[in-house]
Amino acid sequence: MTNNRSEVERLKKLRERQLAARDPHKKQRKLQQTVTRKYRRATEPFSLGRMWDQTPSIWKGTLFGMSFGVIAILILPLFMDPVLAVTVGVIVLVVATIFGLLLGRAVDARDNIQDLLR
Repeated sequence: MTNNRSEVERLKKLRERQLAARDPHKKQRKLQQTVTRKYRRATEPFSLGRMWDQTPSIWKGTLFGMSFGVIAILILPLFMDPVLAVTVGVIVLVVATIFGLLLGRAVDARDNIQDLLR
């Protein structure tokens, strides 16, 4: 008796799967969901915070490094000879930019590894 009941359940599930596979509106519903999702994303208000969050860390690190270098170029002439200060400031700019780029790349690599481990 239980064998017959389990066979009936198995056949019901098989029939439901077959009907779901032949559903003519399945593709249409999927397309409509995709269009709706894209429309909602497109109509959301622009946000600098969300844009900054989506920016890769490699660009953020480079920007911070360049900012530090520009600040060094602006401040160093106050403490030393202007010609020497600009030279040292440019060197600091290049080194800080490269350091920020490498640090941002390392953060992106760490995030990618964490995403792959999930």
